[in-house]
Parts: sequence; structure tokens; C-alpha cells
Amino acid sequence: MKRIKRTVNMLIAAIILIDSIFTINCNAKSLVTANGEIVTDNRKTAVNDNDDGDNSLRADISFILYYVHSDIMGLDIDDKTVAGESDGYEIRYDKNKSYKNPELRKFMKKKDGLYEINGFDVGSTYYFSVRVYKKSDGTMLYGEWSDTKKFKIHKIGQPEIISVSNKGKKVSIKWKKASGSKIKYRAYVDTKEYFWMDETKKTSIVLNCKGLKKGMKFKVFVQTFVRQGPYGLNQVLYSSESVTLKLK
Repeated sequence: MKRIKRTVNMLIAAIILIDSIFTINCNAKSLVTANGEIVTDNRKTAVNDNDDGDNSLRADISFILYYVHSDIMGLDIDDKTVAGESDGYEIRYDKNKSYKNPELRKFMKKKDGLYEINGFDVGSTYYFSVRVYKKSDGTMLYGEWSDTKKFKIHKIGQPEIISVSNKGKKVSIKWKKASGSKIKYRAYVDTKEYFWMDETKKTSIVLNCKGLKKGMKFKVFVQTFVRQGPYGLNQVLYSSESVTLKLK
């Protein structure tokens, strides 16, 4: 069970952190302008602490979260360019893995948080890739498209909270079983400063919320979720309605 500082982005905190090593591909030597011209980039710069390579506008999609209750697809983008080299990203997605008729969304780069898109069909499979763009002397430069991420929007039901009670700082939560295959549940107790969460396959849980104080208000909600993709980082989630209580 995790106690997390409230200032942490809850979208990211919901992910189970895994110590993994990812290979960085920094071999692209050319960029493509908006009118299709090839621009060779021969500058050399450090791509990590131990190696030098060709500077390229390069990004990958780290993970994808889809929130059924709000129809929001959130993508986390791993920018592999040198700091300050990229201005934003273009994301393409399609139900066809060959991108025969893709939707395109352009985003300016931001410091943190997910890049959000909506308008998806539950039960469908989508394919995503991203590329970096940069404005240079009035010309828009684009990096290469990243590797494709496959994402299926599983049909899962919304959990419905039956009861919430507390004995001291232990909060007990029960909910109705939700529909869907291979689903698990994630329960939250949320205050303005902290929130606690834990996962289970059952329809009840007890969270030991040591930071709760007498008279403090807190919200409780439950998510149904399904993991997919490498390391299970990609997730489809469906949140319950929240319940607000005060610790007695």
C-alpha cells in the first residue's frame, strides 16, 4: 500500500513503478521539413553520460492510459532530444496499423503531465506513434515517427462503492463487482496533502492511512483497470463516483 505526496501527478502515481533499462535510439541523421525537404543534421552532442552521437529530434511513447469515464486518452512522451531542441510533438493514431487514414494531433511541449486526446471507441484497438517538431528560422522541422504502440480499449465496467467505514486510521471500502475480463481494482483515499492507494482482485480492501487526522475530510474512490503491453504500463481505467467522509 502506497502513501503518496499529493503534489505528485495522480495519473503518473497510479502506475506501478518498475526499475527498467530502456535502449535509446539516437541514430537518425536527417530531419524532414513540412514541405518534404530532407535536412541533414551533422551536429554532435552528448546523448547520455557515456556516449556521443548524432543529435536528432526523437521521442517515444512511454505509456498510455485511457479513462473510460471521461473518454480521455493520456500519452506520456519520452523526449530523447537535447534539452531545448524540440518545441512540441505530433501524435498520429489509427485503427489500422499501417496508418492508412490517421488522425493527427499537435501539442506544444510542456514540463510534465500527459498529452490528452479524446473521441475513441470502447472495444476498439488503436495504433499510436509520435514525432518531434521544431521551428528553425521560419521552417518547421520534423523528426522521424517513433515505433508504434498498440493499445486496446477493453470493455470494463464501472465499480460502484457499497460502503466506506473507518476504525481509527484504517479505512474499509467495499464495492460491487464490475464487468470485464482480467480486471483488477485500485482503491484510493485522497486528502488535499496525501493520498493512499492499493490494488486487489477482490471487491473490498482496508487501507491503513497513517497520515489521517481526526476531523480531516477525505475522498474515497475505486478504479477498475486492465494492464496491457510491456511491463503492464499501458492501462484502461474506469473510476467510480467518489465518496467524501470525515475522520471521526
